[in-house]
Amino acid sequence: MSNYSQDFELDEEENKEIKDFNKQSEANQNPQNPEHRLRLSIDVHSLKEHDFRGNIYARYQSLINLNIKQFKSAPPISITKPRVEEKFPNSFRSYTFDCTQANLNDRLQGEFEIELWHQDRLKKDILIGICKYNFSNIMKGQVRKTSQSYAKVSDAYLPVDEVDDNRNPIKKVAELRVIFYLEDLGPKEQIIRKEKQLGIKSNDEIQDLLEGNNNINQQGDQDVDYPAVVLPEKNDLFGDLEYKIIWELETWKKAEEAKFKITLKQKEMEFLQKLSEEWRTKEIEKERVFKKIEASMNLLNKKSKEKAMELQKREQKIVLLEEELKTRITETSRQISLKDEEIAVLKRKIKDQQGNSEKDKTALKLEFEQLKEEYANMKKEYEKYKKEQENSPISLVKNELKDKMLEIKELKKELQKANEIKEQHKVYYEKLRAELLKQKKQYEMLKEENNFKNNGEIEQLRNEIQLLKQQKENVEPNMNINATAYRRNQQEIPKALVVDPTYSNVIDQNANYEEYDWNQDNMGELERLIYERDYYLRTAGYQENDPLIIQLNNQIRAKQV
Repeated sequence: MSNYSQDFELDEEENKEIKDFNKQSEANQNPQNPEHRLRLSIDVHSLKEHDFRGNIYARYQSLINLNIKQFKSAPPISITKPRVEEKFPNSFRSYTFDCTQANLNDRLQGEFEIELWHQDRLKKDILIGICKYNFSNIMKGQVRKTSQSYAKVSDAYLPVDEVDDNRNPIKKVAELRVIFYLEDLGPKEQIIRKEKQLGIKSNDEIQDLLEGNNNINQQGDQDVDYPAVVLPEKNDLFGDLEYKIIWELETWKKAEEAKFKITLKQKEMEFLQKLSEEWRTKEIEKERVFKKIEASMNLLNKKSKEKAMELQKREQKIVLLEEELKTRITETSRQISLKDEEIAVLKRKIKDQQGNSEKDKTALKLEFEQLKEEYANMKKEYEKYKKEQENSPISLVKNELKDKMLEIKELKKELQKANEIKEQHKVYYEKLRAELLKQKKQYEMLKEENNFKNNGEIEQLRNEIQLLKQQKENVEPNMNINATAYRRNQQEIPKALVVDPTYSNVIDQNANYEEYDWNQDNMGELERLIYERDYYLRTAGYQENDPLIIQLNNQIRAKQV
């Protein structure tokens, strides 16, 4: 901006001129109030206090009442570092309009919006934010002197607000420095008459010509300075020929300078356009290379993150597995110790129950021997009684014999029943013993294979032992009752009673009863099973199709295989 200086100090003479200008402005506020030509210049200078990156350009819309046209800064600035002030190139524009002093304040009312956009060649441009400015603040600015006139200057950092869909501000995202200049170029009629005399176009026509030649925006120093000649009074201008010639020469000189500047500006803009095209080409190539490198870096970063996440997940999984393994080992050790304790307790119980069973077996054997002795004594008494009755009357003996025979039959039935019950209990005891031995054998084998599989068998043994206890408790009273009844009946039998042949056969069968061989420690498992099967077939009255014999045969075949 060659016409405006931002860093200057006004001396006393300039201050005096400014005061004269203010007095002249006040004097112009008369009832006639002629129109003046004003020039409004807008310089979108720089951007700071931002935290975003991208290719940023400024844009504002046209404003009819101030003759402001739509504008877009070019080329966009590339922001790569946050909170570093960046300047907008080619962002100075000037607009002229005609206005009276009376309605100037009305024309300057209203807000002026400047938009910041992010330019993306591959996508749609993105609105960054909006800053707003009220033109009435220009009148509060400082007065500065230019080569043609005096200007009101407003230089401020305007907040850039992010907006929603309704253009309502959300938050501040940056600060935009904008400089506004308002110049009074003089009365409109005087300027038009001067331009006609000089034979040059108006400022608006020249500006339209420059815009047609190039789309690049011009800075402040690109505005053409037209001759700011103070016209003398009419009497002096037309009365003094020498002064008129000098004035015409000076006017021609200024016009030639203006034409030369216009030609020079056209060439300069053509050169700038060429440079801009080259710069854009280089920027596109740089952007393409940058995006390619950025894509490869993003891919590598993504792969590294995925690998890190995978390793982290594996590590977490390993830690969880270690914790779970420790917990399982602890729980397994605890369960093994509990199972060992339960097995030791069950062993002691089984041993105690086995000792009690041996005691019961010994007591039953003694009782059986006593009954056998009693039976022998009764048999002797019967023989003795038989001899004594040989000399008694026959009829009395026959009657008594009939009664006694009936009693003997009843006793035989009871005795046979008692023997059957005894045999059944004995067979059941032997069967239970065989099952206990089998379960013990299987229990030892399963314990060696796996200590975790013995819960069901221990529970089964426990139930069978309990059942055996209950059956034993139920059997002992019946046996005691039968034995007592048998002894009582034997005592009542007459000594001369004749023994019935069937009763003698029962006695002989009991006398020939084969005892079970309990000493089987030297036998193998197969030999023991064969011995038990043969023993049950010989002594217990089992048949080949009985379930117990079938089960023993299956076990023998399994052992043989």
